[in-house]
Amino acid sequence: EKDLPEDLDRFKMLSRLLLQDIGEIVLGDVEFPNQYDKNQDGALQKKGTEGPLATKDAMVADKELKDRVVAMSLCSLLPHDLQSSLFEEHGSREAKCAKALDSPDPLVASGTVMTQERATQIASFVKATADLKQVERTVRVGPDAASRKESTAEHSWHVAVLFLVVEKDLPEDLDRFKMLSRLLLQDIGEIVLGDVEFPNQYDKNQDGALQKKGTEGPLATKDAMVADKELKDRVVAMSLCSLLPHDLQSSLFEEHGSREAKCAKALDSPDPLVASGTVMTQERATQIASFVKATADLKQVERTVRVGPDAASRKESTAEHSWHVAVLFLVVEKDLPED
Repeated sequence: EKDLPEDLDRFKMLSRLLLQDIGEIVLGDVEFPNQYDKNQDGALQKKGTEGPLATKDAMVADKELKDRVVAMSLCSLLPHDLQSSLFEEHGSREAKCAKALDSPDPLVASGTVMTQERATQIASFVKATADLKQVERTVRVGPDAASRKESTAEHSWHVAVLFLVVEKDLPEDLDRFKMLSRLLLQDIGEIVLGDVEFPNQYDKNQDGALQKKGTEGPLATKDAMVADKELKDRVVAMSLCSLLPHDLQSSLFEEHGSREAKCAKALDSPDPLVASGTVMTQERATQIASFVKATADLKQVERTVRVGPDAASRKESTAEHSWHVAVLFLVVEKDLPED
């Protein structure tokens, strides 16, 4: 973090990466090789259309413009003071760097300079975290029971989006970048442990105390079980972080008892606004809830990449893609060029 240029805003970078594809809720994902033909000169034309051939750059620019129009339309659901603040100016350094990281060769496109060993270590970590897309939670991505279950990667992305639209209503002395980093990574332990739903795995006695099903011995409180799960999550997360270069292994996780860690935990709860102590009018809360609910549809937008190693696995959602690019930024931001 300390090696980033002062005029490159890390919080704006993460915000951009998390939200720059929400236009796909309406437009869907665009894969140019599948939707365009080339003529003998290599120029592109949309299949089934006539007229002058366009360059790929022009088509990309057209798609980006449409994405931005849809995104701003979705942002109209938000309170007025948030409607433009979520999107950094299109030509800004943050916007350009975010676009570079969201490309087939992000390290080269973003001008990142590092040794081959460091690049290999970072790639190993990013590849390992991709497995979070295969961890299922109980919530479903669609309105009916037939839709698939949400992945933990999608859940992490969505909680981070929630934070982006409530952060103005949180205490000013919270470190916004640390908060987002925490929200994006605090559940990666579920790659090994899976998601824990306490009502499904524990019984209650007549006093309401909890005990894990199929076990004997003293009953434990739910708080103790939550603490045990959090400890295991952290152990697994630190094990995954051992794949990273040494200077990144501890810097990605904010101290467990810090205010940022506590606020991140509160936002990742059934009633996040109450738990985090957020104070706002009912109208503002309703507007924010409408936007967060609308962005959930990004979990149903399919891309071409699959979440598993075989062709039978499902396709990655754009929400998962946005989460993963944001994770990539967290582990390369120290190596981005100073200019």
